Amino acid sequence: VGLGARGDLWMDEVWSLRIAWEASGVMDVVVHQAVDNNHILNTLILRWLPADAPAWVHRLPACIAGILAVGVAAKIGLRRSRLCSLLIAGLFALSYFLVHYSSEARGYAFLMLFALVSVDAALSEMHAPRLQARVIFFASTAAGLLSHATYMGVVVGQLQDRLAALEL
Repeated sequence: VGLGARGDLWMDEVWSLRIAWEASGVMDVVVHQAVDNNHILNTLILRWLPADAPAWVHRLPACIAGILAVGVAAKIGLRRSRLCSLLIAGLFALSYFLVHYSSEARGYAFLMLFALVSVDAALSEMHAPRLQARVIFFASTAAGLLSHATYMGVVVGQLQDRLAALEL
C-alpha cells in the first residue's frame, strides 16, 4: 500500500481535492456537491488536510483504512480458525483491488473497511445478540454510506441475510 501511495495524484484524486477545497462547509459537501466523484467521508477528510500537503498525506487516510480492512478481515476469519484468519488476511493484503484503492485519496478504501466492520458486527450480533454489536453495525453502515454510494449493495445484501434468518 505504501509504495502505491507514492507519485503524483490521479485526475480523480485532483477532482476530489478540488471538490473538498471549493466547498464552503460540511453541509455544502453533504448537500450541494452532488457529483459522482464526491465520496462524502473522503471529501470531508481531504477538506481537513492541508491543501498544500504532499500527495502521500492526502492518501494516508485511505492507506490506514486499507490496513485496518486487512485486520478486520483477519478477525472475521478467526471465527473459523487461526489458519482461516491467516489465509483471509493474506488474500486481502495481496488483493489488487484493496492495494489499489487503499493507495488512492478516494472513498473506496473506506467502503471496504466499513463493509467488513458491518459484516463482523452482524456476525457477532447473530451469535450473541448485544447492543454493542448493533451500535457498531449501524455506525459502520452509516459510515459506509458516507464513504461511497455503492455501499448500498452491502446494505441490500445484509438485509437479505437478515430476512433469510427470520425465514420471511
